[in-house]
Amino acid sequence: MNEEMQPKARKGRRGRPPKSEVGDTRGRILEAALVLFAREGYTGASIRRIAREVGVTEGAIYAHFESKRAIYETLVSQAGPPVILKEVYDTNLPTGTDPESFVRLLARQVIQEWDKPRARLFASVFMRESGVGSDVGGTSILGAVEEVQRRLGSFFRRWMEEGLFDSESTPEHLVWELFAPVVYIRFVYLHGQATDEERRAGRRLAEAHVNHFVSSVLRRRSRERDLDEEKAN
Repeated sequence: MNEEMQPKARKGRRGRPPKSEVGDTRGRILEAALVLFAREGYTGASIRRIAREVGVTEGAIYAHFESKRAIYETLVSQAGPPVILKEVYDTNLPTGTDPESFVRLLARQVIQEWDKPRARLFASVFMRESGVGSDVGGTSILGAVEEVQRRLGSFFRRWMEEGLFDSESTPEHLVWELFAPVVYIRFVYLHGQATDEERRAGRRLAEAHVNHFVSSVLRRRSRERDLDEEKAN
């Protein structure tokens, strides 16, 4: 059976695809959808168009995703705020008693992930679809943002209780203070059409912001260290 006949043989099938096809087909669907969302918008990229780009039937699409919205949500999980948590739990970040190293490394790794071509293309898609009147808008990402604040906030709360962070904000708001400017930098400087110079400028701004954040929340420790050095002299 040639390749052109294979999709017809699966036409209308909505069950679980063979294991050998899952990874490859699912990935191709996501890549095709990402390109179409960027080029034609969420509304313009129909399931039929996505299937045509991948070279499968619409039934094959539904074997992997229950709807076009599910495809979009998967892209959000891969290139949106969940990237922050992935970097926390999938890498060896110092989550013990060194919050400064933790914050610096986490921010640097998140920026590196968001500066990859696929993530920059998603940034363009999200900017296009986050406006008022969009079929997906910004609501799909709110839950992910809250999850980042809650889980990362648990680290910040511990450090505040141990006197390692100096802030009158709640731990969750402190997470917001750290990453809201980074997200802004991402969408302004690290989108699909960004030039190399714009991307370099964005990375410099992110580094400057993290430096400011660290100096603010660790200000008390810095003062105490300076006082100890003065006494020693």
